[in-house]
Amino acid sequence: MSLTFDTLASHRGEAFHLAGVPVVLAAATPAGSGGSVIFEGPLDPPLAQDSYLLAHADLGEGVLFVVPIGQTPQGRTYEAIFG
Repeated sequence: MSLTFDTLASHRGEAFHLAGVPVVLAAATPAGSGGSVIFEGPLDPPLAQDSYLLAHADLGEGVLFVVPIGQTPQGRTYEAIFG
């Protein structure tokens, strides 16, 4: 999968797997020549800031650097920024 902001942003609201953990692409905010995407996932297992394999049923797989940015009683949120 070509991991660009535009590719991911067009799949907002869809299911992905981040390091095998089911997540949903919750938001995509453009900025400059890129932007940021926010994924929402379960509380467990928590993922640390790192590069992970991202998988989508139609797009395939690719590596993405994500940062944990929040936690709610329902789950955790992760952000990836594209320059």
